[in-house]
Amino acid sequence: MAGLKVVAFAAIGPGPLAGVLLADMGADMIGLARAGGRPRDRRQIVSRGRPCGELDPKTATDRETARDLMAEGRWAPPGGGAPFYSTYRCAAGRFSCVGALKPQLHADLPRIADRAEPRFFQQWDRALWPAIQAHTTEVFATRTRDQWAAVFEDSDAGIAAARPLEEAPQHPGRRARGTLAAREGVVKAALIPRFLATPSRLPERPVGKAATAEAVAAQRDGAAAASRIASAHPAQQEVLHAA
Repeated sequence: MAGLKVVAFAAIGPGPLAGVLLADMGADMIGLARAGGRPRDRRQIVSRGRPCGELDPKTATDRETARDLMAEGRWAPPGGGAPFYSTYRCAAGRFSCVGALKPQLHADLPRIADRAEPRFFQQWDRALWPAIQAHTTEVFATRTRDQWAAVFEDSDAGIAAARPLEEAPQHPGRRARGTLAAREGVVKAALIPRFLATPSRLPERPVGKAATAEAVAAQRDGAAAASRIASAHPAQQEVLHAA
């Protein structure tokens, strides 16, 4: 991710850890913390790979500094008018998703989508965004969603078909990976993670309604034992049955 600049505001939870991953992969991280807040412990893993400055968002000067840093990082929120990060209605009413945020993805987009004019390659000229958005809308309306999916299938343009949930189980990629599983007519996410030596199995649905806590425990223990036996190596199943 060398060349990508990320501005990270101080937070808790998954945000700081995501910043560590980005920094480890080469992104240029800049940390911003509220002035007068709790001192940062540089020994913590979430401090790795980034300089951190303090600012007071209540002052106009610091707010302007934050905006300048974000603009320098070419930050644009999804749906913020960027024509290369949006959804477009196709013929027959379905939609295509465009996520050509990185330069190498955006480079393929104008050529494939019949937009060979030089201005369409100027990704970060915001003055051109409205015109590019309007033209892109017209272009995507000329073909169906699935036709566009076929056009971009072997490209790096970051284009994908927007598919409703009911289509997900039939997607070739999901079928090949087995990421979804059907149980009693309901499609659910398959078990993760997966291990070759000890494959997991979807747990059986409890039979009937347990009236007491003791009955719940007995039902649980029985289902767990059956699952262990079914997933065990054949040489171990006799031992488990005997137990």
